[in-house]
Amino acid sequence: MNLWKKLLTGIVAPLAILTLSACAYNKPDSYLNDSYLNDSYLNDPYGIIEAEQNGELSDRLVQCSQYEQCPEYAEALFWVAIDILSDASAETIEIEEIILGLTRDMSIKEMEEKIESQLDSLYNTSPPNFSKDKTGFNRGFAMLLKAHNAGSIYAANELGRFYMEREEMQDLGIAQTYFESSIERRDFLGAYNLARLVHIQNPNDHRSILKYLKIATKTGDKQIEIAYNLGLDAFGTEAEKQVAALYFKENTIIENYISENFKSDFSLQ
Repeated sequence: MNLWKKLLTGIVAPLAILTLSACAYNKPDSYLNDSYLNDSYLNDPYGIIEAEQNGELSDRLVQCSQYEQCPEYAEALFWVAIDILSDASAETIEIEEIILGLTRDMSIKEMEEKIESQLDSLYNTSPPNFSKDKTGFNRGFAMLLKAHNAGSIYAANELGRFYMEREEMQDLGIAQTYFESSIERRDFLGAYNLARLVHIQNPNDHRSILKYLKIATKTGDKQIEIAYNLGLDAFGTEAEKQVAALYFKENTIIENYISENFKSDFSLQ
């Protein structure tokens, strides 16, 4: 799943790679099993990188989340919480048939646009529906809070999104506090969501919106860079709009869904 769709689903799987601690801790006996002594374990002893890259929770990550002595305890808690929340919101979508309408005379670009438009129509960008599993939500949310209190890099941004996006628990003041905490912990996706929050509270405060979008580019992600320039074009001065125009002239391959999702996030359509 690409970054923008992660940003919109309400359950984010951040892309940054954590620096793993080399410190030892009192492992349960199962950690001493020879099956762990392989390259995967040596390079990713607590399964954090595997969770970030593949969304898969290894046994060692789950075990790490159960022992406060584990050097990656907070992040292990975060990934287990995200897994529980994802399961609590999961819905099965059955697609009986999609008529793509592709023809041999279409260019590759035309085919891609045809396919993308139909697949995007099936993608639900609204916040996940937890009504079917409130117990799972409560358990996952409590663990997310615990991960934040333990020092998780990413938990603050996720908590902020819940308080910003979920109608039944919306509190923009609490959301702002969590997004600010996210930036302090150097999860700069929190800055993108803080820009969204500013737009909700004061849509004419263009300078603050752009300030936070600029901070969000510290993620180093190309799609956030595109979002910042979309912001310059939407909220900037004439000089800033010209900067954005030059950027898009030099970066001609811009995924359409980035622009559409940005417009949706900032009520520009």
